[in-house]
Amino acid sequence: MDRSLMMALVACLLAASTSPAATISLAPVGGAPPGDLLNPGPALVLGGGLFNVDGFSYGFSAPFGVTSVLFTVDPASVGAVGTAVAGQAGAGPGETAAADIFRTALIAPGTNTLFADGDGSVLGAVPLGIPEPPSDVDAVDGRFSGARGFWSLDTASLGLALGGATSGADVLDDFLPGTYPDTGPYATAAALGLAMGDEIDGLEVVDVGGLGFGDIGDILYFSLAPGSPSLGAFSPADIFAVTPGGAPALFIPHFDLGLMATDNVNGFSFAAIPEPSSLALLGLVAAGYCGVRLRRRRKQHAIS
Repeated sequence: MDRSLMMALVACLLAASTSPAATISLAPVGGAPPGDLLNPGPALVLGGGLFNVDGFSYGFSAPFGVTSVLFTVDPASVGAVGTAVAGQAGAGPGETAAADIFRTALIAPGTNTLFADGDGSVLGAVPLGIPEPPSDVDAVDGRFSGARGFWSLDTASLGLALGGATSGADVLDDFLPGTYPDTGPYATAAALGLAMGDEIDGLEVVDVGGLGFGDIGDILYFSLAPGSPSLGAFSPADIFAVTPGGAPALFIPHFDLGLMATDNVNGFSFAAIPEPSSLALLGLVAAGYCGVRLRRRRKQHAIS
């Protein structure tokens, strides 16, 4: 095959498999702006300083279920042996797992790979453009933007009450991009079956279009910060799910993410990764698209 045609095919396949950007928040350490939501670069999306965003979600919708999880961990997390979290946590000075984003494909649970690297020094990972250490990525959403946002705030946030929350386990929402939540709680801790003193760390929301958490089909996924009373014997690296009127239940255990029971999931996002059959279909579409490009290129070569 002509080298230029081969390069065109590779370019087409890369274009078809480009990873989405992520929206993140940084824990207020090392001079990071507490509560700001950032896109890789980083470019400011949302700021304020009074709010320390623990969990964030633009809202998740996947009719075929959850197939992949993006997640972040705190500085004390070590990961299961042989995983990317363990590799980054033990990489020595200049590297830290807390500044990175990891991914687990649920079709192959028990391990994880590096999705995004804080300072961009790891080849093949999406660069976040933040220093590591001391950066500590807190909330994460695999989508770049959305018309609606859902938040959970650190219990110590000075602006907790300004957002209409009374607890670190309350979830807030806002339909106005670029502003902090001002519509009052989307779901209170009590509505989620959580206790006084609980704090939501990671957050993902499925909302079917109502103004609050109460419609059939609504699901709220969350992880809890260390020390939350409702954890009991569970891990801060476990992910739970709750529906309106129901009780929280374990959804993804820490070991499926390739984490230890003592680790802590700072934030997570369900990624829209197609199943193998869908990937095969995507491959056919990509091949067809690239075939058209290649035929055009051959015609151009023939004319010239």
